Amino acid sequence: MKLKYKLTLLLIGLFLTGFSQYYTPNCTPIYSTYQPPLTQWQIDDANYTQQMIRPNVVKLEEPTSSYNCHNYAWVKRDGGAPFWLTTPGDDTFWDDGSYTEVTTNTNELELRVSYTGDHSAVITGSSYECTSKWGAWGLYIHDINYVPAGYLPGSTKKYYKKSFVPVISGSSPICSTQMYSISNLPVGATVTWSITGPFIINGSATANPVDIWSAGSHGSGVLTATITYLCGTYTATKEIASQLPPKPDYVEIMDPHGGEMNLCPNQTYYMEVGGYNTSLYSQVNWYLPPGWSSPTAGGGSNTFSTTGLLAFMIQITTGSTPTTDILTATFTNSCGQGEARLVWVSTQTCGGYLKTSVYPNPANSEISIQVEGETPFDVVKILNQKGEVLVSYNNKQKLSKVSLDTRNIPNGRYFVHIYRGKTISKKQIIVSH
Repeated sequence: MKLKYKLTLLLIGLFLTGFSQYYTPNCTPIYSTYQPPLTQWQIDDANYTQQMIRPNVVKLEEPTSSYNCHNYAWVKRDGGAPFWLTTPGDDTFWDDGSYTEVTTNTNELELRVSYTGDHSAVITGSSYECTSKWGAWGLYIHDINYVPAGYLPGSTKKYYKKSFVPVISGSSPICSTQMYSISNLPVGATVTWSITGPFIINGSATANPVDIWSAGSHGSGVLTATITYLCGTYTATKEIASQLPPKPDYVEIMDPHGGEMNLCPNQTYYMEVGGYNTSLYSQVNWYLPPGWSSPTAGGGSNTFSTTGLLAFMIQITTGSTPTTDILTATFTNSCGQGEARLVWVSTQTCGGYLKTSVYPNPANSEISIQVEGETPFDVVKILNQKGEVLVSYNNKQKLSKVSLDTRNIPNGRYFVHIYRGKTISKKQIIVSH
């Protein structure tokens, strides 16, 4: 049996078994027909023949007689019921204004393509990649001209776009509440809204515009508008995000002496502030205790802001007088300033402690540990956050300064433990190659 004859049998040679009536978006009636289901032999034969004549397609669905190319392009693609839509049923979609012809050959997504050889497809990818149903054969992704010869792919093709394309207007992110609307909603159309994520529809879900509330939480979601207009149903979606500036999760002194917040007077330390998705924040506001300062602030101010993700780790210099006070950090972005993180910090005379310096911090290829005073350290170790020892040095020569190789340590945060008898000094470091 010739391939062309076999193709004709499967594409148009099915018996009609029933009729139902549907409508275009502009309410013009179109009539459906239903075909008897394919036998397994017909399915296998369609797959075999397709591989023989057009193997370079992506098959999305197996052969089926439940719908054809016109139904897929003009009805099913927009969520309608599957059925067999025969010519001139497809013509009705542009004849009544539901779709408008685009005179220039464009590669716009979701354009409908009408082939001279009585075939319909949808542009669904770049470089004129289409999706279409080939009669009772399968549903395929293919190049616009890579279709059965009977569709006359090299001849004139016409392109159509929906006359009504809903668009959701409204900005993102949401700080607290935000109004969204279908800006081009036709007279007589109704809209129903739904939302995912940490958001609440404040008021009516059928209002236009609709009020969306962030519910005071971080996260993202999808806002969906379902529009009913004449005899058609349309949907539009928009991704939205809540960017309320929250309270920082932590504020840490990177290299404290003798305890995490037990600092020496008139010394410089590294400080880090962190929280949920720090890339969302435009700046950190710092409020240092009286007498404290920071080279980052420029001029040593006690109240200042830093911008950019890398600036979330800064240098601070403690006051000259031992004291106990509060250090404060807040996040700020386009939605304003969030809740403050308060940290009690203390400074005290450090004569009874093993006074050490760990530098540079962040470290690249090596890090140096230096002690001051007459008593050197015994052992120094670098540990990861799991407590695993990555580097260990036994100070048998009683050196006051050693340098450890960090080239084989991945980027990240680590801990330096410095042992002197039964005393351990712990410092945090950053490795950044």
